[in-house]
Amino acid sequence: MNKIINLLLCITVMFGVVACTQTTPTPVATTAAPTTASGFPDFTGKTITIGLWGGAFSDNVQKAYIVPFEADTHAKVIVQEYGSDVTAMVKAQVQQNTPGFDLISGVGILDQVAVMRDASVIQKLDWSKIPNSGDLTDNAKYDYAMGQYVISTNFVYNSKAYPNGGPDDAQKWYDVNTYPGPRALINFSPTGVLEQALIADGVAVKDLYPLDVDRAFKMLDKVKPSIVKWWGSGAEIFDSLTSEESSSGVFWIAHAYRAQTAGAPVVVSMKDMFLIVDCWAIPTNAQNLDVVYAFLNYTIDGQRSANYTRLMGYAPVVKSALNYLTDAEQQKLATYPANEAQGFWANVDYWQKNFATISERYLAWIGQK
Repeated sequence: MNKIINLLLCITVMFGVVACTQTTPTPVATTAAPTTASGFPDFTGKTITIGLWGGAFSDNVQKAYIVPFEADTHAKVIVQEYGSDVTAMVKAQVQQNTPGFDLISGVGILDQVAVMRDASVIQKLDWSKIPNSGDLTDNAKYDYAMGQYVISTNFVYNSKAYPNGGPDDAQKWYDVNTYPGPRALINFSPTGVLEQALIADGVAVKDLYPLDVDRAFKMLDKVKPSIVKWWGSGAEIFDSLTSEESSSGVFWIAHAYRAQTAGAPVVVSMKDMFLIVDCWAIPTNAQNLDVVYAFLNYTIDGQRSANYTRLMGYAPVVKSALNYLTDAEQQKLATYPANEAQGFWANVDYWQKNFATISERYLAWIGQK
């Protein structure tokens, strides 16, 4: 009898052990994503190619963002410069399915982004992969692009050519009789140009859109004989101002400031300036998207954005950047309240729908087609 009882006890114990074993979860080993000493993702061995406008623009993007990003993440960033041919380059890369840019910089939301989106050569952004995006201004968030900075085109004149005050607004700039002299204008995009022509002809900002295109071109016809420089890059703006090739023009503000800093007798006006946001965008066949998104997120940082603003002169789209800029620095920005009130913002929807048609007419008008 004792043997039977002992046997039953052993069987009971065995089943108890099995039951305990089956109901106890097995620990799952977890491996955290590797990080660098500075706490950023470790992208050792990974490379991305970023397309940048050349010259000072490229230098400053590298100083403010790319060099520190490489140091913090161990990623390798290859820089490839371009100009107004960026749209054609991205189209060729995607349509031929060849490696190229993994990220492009400084592209206009009104023109280049719209054209590339419609051609399906840039991809829709996954905003869940950009956790810092809450620090962006509302006009920096789009389906196919992320704002990089606010760019403005301003009326700029040489104070030596106009010692008593020059053409510092739309009406004066188009008045070639009162303010004669060689002028400069952009050679690849009509955005802002038509609006400023209409303002010069008496159209109120609130009544600009939809644009009266025919009326705008009639105003452009009046000023065309005075245009000696059709510029297409920041370097050309700088050269035109520092060489005094043009006595006035409508220029990107950052390069007008550069000329001013270099000693050119340049006056930068905020009156009737045209404001838009230039952007980052990701080509459809971009590689290493984890690194690309990490880089985009990295740029949304108040201190880094303020550093870029200080280097380049464009207003930030990162809200916290203002915390790192002095009052004097803020007062030079196109978005400083007193300055912004003198200008006007582009109508993004209008231009994205109408850019192709109006651009073709503009290029024909200046003799590019």
